[in-house]
Amino acid sequence: MFAECDPVSSTCSCPADMYQDGVRCRHDFSASGFSLYDGRWVLVRSGLIPISWDLALLYCNNRYANMFIPRSSSDWSWMMSKMGILDFGCFVPINDKAVEGQLVWNDGTSIAGDTVVVWNQNVVGSGNFLLNNCAAVTKIPFVGAKTSMGLCFLLLNFVTVCEAMPEALENNYQYTVDITKDQMRDSERERLCKVAEEQHRAGEAGRVILGEDVM
Repeated sequence: MFAECDPVSSTCSCPADMYQDGVRCRHDFSASGFSLYDGRWVLVRSGLIPISWDLALLYCNNRYANMFIPRSSSDWSWMMSKMGILDFGCFVPINDKAVEGQLVWNDGTSIAGDTVVVWNQNVVGSGNFLLNNCAAVTKIPFVGAKTSMGLCFLLLNFVTVCEAMPEALENNYQYTVDITKDQMRDSERERLCKVAEEQHRAGEAGRVILGEDVM
């Protein structure tokens, strides 16, 4: 739930890290350290403090973001440029956690046909053994940055690149109204009373029976 609403007064409140924009909650990515790259809000976490692939994903998700998916060779080059001298690599949003051997992007779509990611020895899924379910780029001396599969829980000095979730960019964090049974009963009573009042004003003999439960 991204907001709490009072179903009677329609008063809503947003989480501490979001603000109200009309009838929605919106996250201020700029104020949270994100910057624009090619029209996409992105955030780069240095690999100075070790982190695992799993924790890197959580790091992004906690900021209303996902791992950055490179969609072109220029995206890939930009992502690789974010690795500093003290960074040993960069996490790539590819995994086969659901089905062993079936590599997918973190959004669940297949990587089949992808020509952007540079794999070690030009082998797609290089190093994809039983427990190596998550992809990352490792800087290899005299060779360059190459992608291979590795352990998802291993702490590494790797860079994490996050991209704002599409629904956050589109301002789709709509208020969620959680109406309880009692609130529904009270609301129905109020509706029926209004009906009775209208009937009375019209000179009609209206009788409204309020039940104990309307759900």
